[in-house]
Amino acid sequence: MLVFIGARDNADALCKKLNKAGITTSALHGDKSQAERDQALDAFKNKQAQVLVATDVLARGIHIDYLPVVINVELPSNPAVYVHRVGRTARAGQEGLAISLVCHGESDYLNAIRELTQRDLPLVELENFPVTDKPSTGESKRAPKDKKANRRTAQKKSIKHFQGKGKPKAKPQRP
Repeated sequence: MLVFIGARDNADALCKKLNKAGITTSALHGDKSQAERDQALDAFKNKQAQVLVATDVLARGIHIDYLPVVINVELPSNPAVYVHRVGRTARAGQEGLAISLVCHGESDYLNAIRELTQRDLPLVELENFPVTDKPSTGESKRAPKDKKANRRTAQKKSIKHFQGKGKPKAKPQRP
C-alpha cells in the first residue's frame, strides 16, 4: 500500500512506527537524494517493503503496477493533488481502493475535493474512532500556566532565593 502524508518529518516518523510494529516500510520525500528515492521505490515495487510512505513528491508521474490501496493520512489542501494521489491505484482498468483519514480540521479540504471530483465521498466511522458532530472546541484541558513563574525565577540571584520560606535549615557545624 502507498501512504501519503503531508510533511517529510511525519513520513519518517510514521515509517519508524510502522517498522516497530513489524511492517516493513520505506519513506520517499524531498529530503532524500534521487538515489535514495529510487532505492525506496524499487524496494516497494519488488515487495521488499510492504508500505511506501510518501509526500506529494510521488503523487504525479509515478506508475506502480497493481497498487491495490492508497491511503491519505492527511488530506492535501489542494484538491488536484488528491486526484493525483488516489490516481496511483486502479490504473489501466484494475480495481483499487483509496482511503482518506479525515479530521474536522480538514473539512474544507474534503468539501473542495468533493466539488472537484463530483463525488459524494461519504465518511465512514472507524471502530474506536467515532465520527463526532462537533469539532474540538480548541480549549485546553490543562490547568493554565503560571505565566509569572518564569519572571519570578529569573529575578532570583542566589541559591538563598530558591529556598522555601519555612524554617531556616541549621547550618552544618565544622569539627
